[in-house]
Amino acid sequence: MCSAVLPASRAAGSSPAPPGSGGEPRSRGQEILAAWIGKEKLRDVLNLRARVTGSTPCEREVRGQLFTFYDWCSRHDDIPELPALARTISRWEDELAGAVLTE
Repeated sequence: MCSAVLPASRAAGSSPAPPGSGGEPRSRGQEILAAWIGKEKLRDVLNLRARVTGSTPCEREVRGQLFTFYDWCSRHDDIPELPALARTISRWEDELAGAVLTE
């Protein structure tokens, strides 16, 4: 069990609302859904591999899917794990694209 102390807004099961969202905080379920969708957008990049699709993708296609992932994470930056994941993937973007293109 994690013994970390959460800020009051996180401990209550919600996070601050993203800018321009009407001011209502997200429920914990909405946070989990946003994170899950972010994960699926990253999987969309990996699913471009020739082994999955039957044809080798072009680099622009891979980079476009990565942009979609980064865009999702930036639109949901009120969930700190999403920008952190996006930063990590960004650091490894060339290696990730290379793996998708050559596998």
